[in-house]
Amino acid sequence: RSITSQIVAKTLPKVGPKVHVMIGTGFLTASLFWLSSVDPDSGYLDKLLPGMLMLAIGMGNLFVPLMITAVSKIEATDAGLASALLNVGQQLGGAIGLSSMATVFGTAARNYAGSHSAGLGAKLAQLPQPLQQPIGNALHKAGNNGLQPEQIKSLIAQQPLQYRGRAADFFSGPYKDFSHHLLAHASGQGFLTGAIFGVVAFLAGVFQIGRGGG
Repeated sequence: RSITSQIVAKTLPKVGPKVHVMIGTGFLTASLFWLSSVDPDSGYLDKLLPGMLMLAIGMGNLFVPLMITAVSKIEATDAGLASALLNVGQQLGGAIGLSSMATVFGTAARNYAGSHSAGLGAKLAQLPQPLQQPIGNALHKAGNNGLQPEQIKSLIAQQPLQYRGRAADFFSGPYKDFSHHLLAHASGQGFLTGAIFGVVAFLAGVFQIGRGGG
């Protein structure tokens, strides 16, 4: 992002802020749409890294032009106030955007768990009887947060020695697959929500920012 910001600072006087704002919101929106397609088989290099690079380019194209636009055609005595209002707007917008994405993520996760828990329950029912109740109780108690790795290790260690292998297979197999699919689905929905905000920001830039930054 810092590299992009330095490039933007040099080209801004030539092309004006609107060009960079459009580029920035375009890359930002594209990155969120890209990340919304994440699935359980997505890797770092083929999915996450390209999305993060697009996001960094987008943010680098936004910060400097937004500051210039906010303080342009403002009296020198009001420049500090304009800058402060921009910072407040960025903080408020970020908080609203993040909370919206987090809310969608949580809702999508709960809906996925509710509609796919039967499959995980069927796998649990295939375990030996002495394992079904303690593992089922642990999963129920964990709720939407799921079991953390430390909790899983502790739970396996608490089971009778002859059943620990089966318990480990359950958590490394069906439970892991279920968790990965849930996380991918919920993350995709959250990123898609962010991309919608990006589209709105892009349209606002098109109609609200003049070529000269006013």
